[in-house]
Amino acid sequence: MQVTHKIIIRAPIEAVFDWVENNEKVPQWMEGLESTEYTSERDPTHPVGTTFKQRMTEFGRTVEYAGVITQYQFPTLLSVTLSHHRFTLDVSYTMRVEDSGVSLRYQVNLVEADGMVGKLSKMMGWYLKKVASTQLQKIKELAENPHHSS
Repeated sequence: MQVTHKIIIRAPIEAVFDWVENNEKVPQWMEGLESTEYTSERDPTHPVGTTFKQRMTEFGRTVEYAGVITQYQFPTLLSVTLSHHRFTLDVSYTMRVEDSGVSLRYQVNLVEADGMVGKLSKMMGWYLKKVASTQLQKIKELAENPHHSS
């Protein structure tokens, strides 16, 4: 299952990218994020391959994901893979400058590891679309507001 969402943000591309990849800013737009902990050395200029654990509250429960940064190109691309025992999420944030502003494209691909996710695919699809829309709208608000640019 794949979900894609796009939004135009009127802010410099570097500012938009910072909101997407800066772990101190991510909790401001990613609802339910409790923590991100690196489990390997992270080189900020070449972070591909860096592993991490991410704890989220979803549907009232705490869920832990094992993550890895799979693609990184400042300031246009950040991709991660998040693994759970029931499924894997391949998440990508792609930024591009357009006449109307910065196009931020979010794409998530859900790969199930067991049949349970398949049975819940309609609900998962709805949930992933809602998450994408909410997160991108919040990034837009934060990046376009000069009081949040630090």
